[in-house]
Amino acid sequence: MQRDTAMVVLGIGVAILLALVVFAMQTPISRQREPREGIQAKEREGTQAKEMERSPAVPPSSPSTMSVQATQTLPPATPPAVIYPGHPSIPAAASPTVTPVVPTPAAAPAPSAAPPAPSAAAVPLQPSIPPSVSPQLPPSKPEPEPDNEALRWAKQLIVQYRPQWHIRLAKAVDPALGNEGFAVVLEPNAIEVSARSYAGWLYGLLEIAERLINGETIPAQWRWVPSVPERGLVERITEWLATKRLSPTAARTLARQRLRELAQHRLNVWVLECTGKEGGLPTLLSALQELTPLYGVRVVLWASSQTPAVRAWVAQGGQIVSASPSTPSGITVATDLGEAARYLELGQAAFPFQNGQLFAPHLPSEILKLPVHQRRWLIALVGLKGAHEGLLWFDPAWAHQLVRAMRDARLGGFWLQVRSVPTHWGVAAFTQAVKTPDADGEALWVSRWQRRWGAFAPQWLTVFREVSRIMPEVLWLLGTDPENGQTFRPQLGVPLTAFFNRRPIDKEWGFQVLSVPETLHLNTSPNTPSVLTAQQIARRLEQRAQIALNTLAQLPEPSEPDWRLAKRETLLNAWLGQHFAFKVNAALAWGQFERGNPQAGQACLTALSHSVKAWEQVVAIANTLYPPNNLWVQRLPEWQRELTAFSSRILGVTP
Repeated sequence: MQRDTAMVVLGIGVAILLALVVFAMQTPISRQREPREGIQAKEREGTQAKEMERSPAVPPSSPSTMSVQATQTLPPATPPAVIYPGHPSIPAAASPTVTPVVPTPAAAPAPSAAPPAPSAAAVPLQPSIPPSVSPQLPPSKPEPEPDNEALRWAKQLIVQYRPQWHIRLAKAVDPALGNEGFAVVLEPNAIEVSARSYAGWLYGLLEIAERLINGETIPAQWRWVPSVPERGLVERITEWLATKRLSPTAARTLARQRLRELAQHRLNVWVLECTGKEGGLPTLLSALQELTPLYGVRVVLWASSQTPAVRAWVAQGGQIVSASPSTPSGITVATDLGEAARYLELGQAAFPFQNGQLFAPHLPSEILKLPVHQRRWLIALVGLKGAHEGLLWFDPAWAHQLVRAMRDARLGGFWLQVRSVPTHWGVAAFTQAVKTPDADGEALWVSRWQRRWGAFAPQWLTVFREVSRIMPEVLWLLGTDPENGQTFRPQLGVPLTAFFNRRPIDKEWGFQVLSVPETLHLNTSPNTPSVLTAQQIARRLEQRAQIALNTLAQLPEPSEPDWRLAKRETLLNAWLGQHFAFKVNAALAWGQFERGNPQAGQACLTALSHSVKAWEQVVAIANTLYPPNNLWVQRLPEWQRELTAFSSRILGVTP
């Protein structure tokens, strides 16, 4: 009996011991009881990971295109990205030396023809430091860990994906990190971010969160310093800021969400373009004064009139954009680079880069003639507007090339004026270049899209890149001079006669484009790749459009709103490319007809007829994107009348 009792007691003891061992294995020693928040974070992590496998990258928002959200999570991914797909077409990296276009392929390559992009989960982002910099990081100065709402928010983004990590913030002693740089050290179940300011800590935390969200490797050690000091976004707030007065709570919510989006993009200047009369402006500015130091963002007011709200902002030490260099606390906006250079001795000056139209990924040569100490006060207003307004622009290769050029020239920085669609895609192309200026921007985006699109990812970038370069090449031929005192917007169409009146861009950009009249006067085609004729421009436009249309026909239909919008905008760009290719050829044929070649008359009418049919396709797509009777619809009757008028002139004198 005693033996049986002993056996029972022994069995109970063994069972208890096994239960304790199992419990110890499931519970970390350092945390005997996992809080409910940690369990929920793990559940969110698993859910988000599954959703990321199903959904594509969705870029951060812009106030003009996205609603203000009070969420504390990053989007499941960021805007488009791409690798060089190996198309036998126009070189991917546009440079000042323009090479002739090879013949258009009959169809875009099949998905299997594109080289597979590496897995996003295995591809680390390249640190934006030269390889010569030692990965050994200087010691950090132990101090009480900083804490504010911006840092708590950024930490929470990491916790959602790595709840077991201990996150440490340390005061850096390395002066090379500057005011916004950071250094990261990854340890088992811990990560340390060293910086010299709130902005540095915030950027470091957000960079870690972005890599986790995109399934990218976290290196054991790396550091980052901004490639250019000033990185701004100019936004019209009149259109989305209610004219009625905002409550302080609503203003803080609006300001907080926008500042978070800017910090995610590493933008440190928010330029509010407005009239100064908006009813909610004083309340918004008050909220921004309180929050901006926490998020590393400086607010600049660009108002069209000196209202009491603007004067109060200046009296409180706020900065404004001014057309007069004598304005206190002002940043002078010049009409061109020459005027800006005269203002630099008086303070910071901004100038419209490439006349406010982006047509080449290069800086004007005059910038390098300025002393370095003056360049540091110069801000380039990079305009994804004018010819890009209402169209898609996503060209990571150009964005990286421009940011590197600004860095190498030691420019003070740039402000983006984005009117392209989707707005946040254009922003993301540049801000990713700021994060990793020396990386292959296209390869980076393709690796991020690989999870969503697989072998199709490179082809998506192909169409985005090709159509993004259509309107710049139209500007090559027609120039950027204003039209009737207004910004030149060729995407709304150009009369045939304009091809004989407008001047191409200046050859100071490293290549020369010959106008239609200059092309007609050529006896032989130029044999140098740095000279392009109007005929070659037409061929390039046709090829870019055809590559995009052929490739789009092979791509699956996106289910996400951003991607559906991008696809329709891509089609709009492509058909505009077709229209302009035919219009240039019609102008060349008309010139030959006027010079005494009667056979060229029919060629002119054929090309002009095709240009009208292409515009009809533009209208069909525009009607799916914009309200009825939009500007593309309004121009169709003009091109139809133009065809009728030239038919009468040509057929009336043709033998």
